Amino acid sequence: MNRPQHLLVVITRDKPIQPALERALLFGQQRPINITLFSAVFDPALELTSLLAPVERKALREQALKARKDYLDQLCTKYKNSNVSFTFEVVWHKKTAQAIVEFTQDHAVDLTIKRISSDANSENPFIMPTDWHLLRFCNSPLLLVKDANWHNNKPVLAAICPTSESSEHRELNHHIIDYTQFLAEVLASEAHVVNSYISPRLDAPLELSACNNEELRKKVASVHLEKVNELVSKHPFSEQHIHVVEGLPETKIPEIASNIGAQLVVMGTVGRTGLTAAFMGNTAERVLAKLKCEVLALKPKNFES
Repeated sequence: MNRPQHLLVVITRDKPIQPALERALLFGQQRPINITLFSAVFDPALELTSLLAPVERKALREQALKARKDYLDQLCTKYKNSNVSFTFEVVWHKKTAQAIVEFTQDHAVDLTIKRISSDANSENPFIMPTDWHLLRFCNSPLLLVKDANWHNNKPVLAAICPTSESSEHRELNHHIIDYTQFLAEVLASEAHVVNSYISPRLDAPLELSACNNEELRKKVASVHLEKVNELVSKHPFSEQHIHVVEGLPETKIPEIASNIGAQLVVMGTVGRTGLTAAFMGNTAERVLAKLKCEVLALKPKNFES
């Protein structure tokens, strides 16, 4: 895989610690990188009030934009080093997620890094959290991070679906594994892979077949294990780092991640392309809602938002 060189780091507010930026700097330890600090600013009071003249609203908007630009400029100066070059972009936009998507559509971005929003773990079906929107529509790989630092002794987990016959999806699986091993190398940690599957059930015994539910379960498990082993044969994985488990992805992937103490899960998403891929529909969002660690979401090669 190509190592990320142009990173987009989302800064949502002025804080003494910026975990998304801290993550980005790790990619510049061994090779030069470019980091764009990105921030969307909006004050609804300036749009709703009728007490201010248009020129006054414009002046206040420019004041808010300048304050954020000054803050990003300070970050660039504070973290500048020989391996990292900085630029920054500040826009006035009502929806941060949409502003990020528009930027990734118009610029070559290898990786977008953002701190997980406080609403990312919401399971309310009537809202669209910022991070869920990015999982669906962000053109670049998306790394959603928490406040804690990365550690060398905590694994990186690749979540794959190896049974798809599509060449695009097989390529995505390999990309997920490559990225997982790259991050494990950066962190000097272990790379693991997980595949969860659902076994079909027979509502009634088949008269013309000796097949029963238990035999069907064993057959499905065997097929998935075979497919996973076939997929990872092109990558250096030890047997104890391969997890093939029966159950829903949104249940089993967080469970395995917790069991091995993973600090990061790498998985595929397909947005709204309508294709069957590593995860169907909003499965990736349901996985994110239950994960206690960070997540890197990758799109198929020809993804278009």
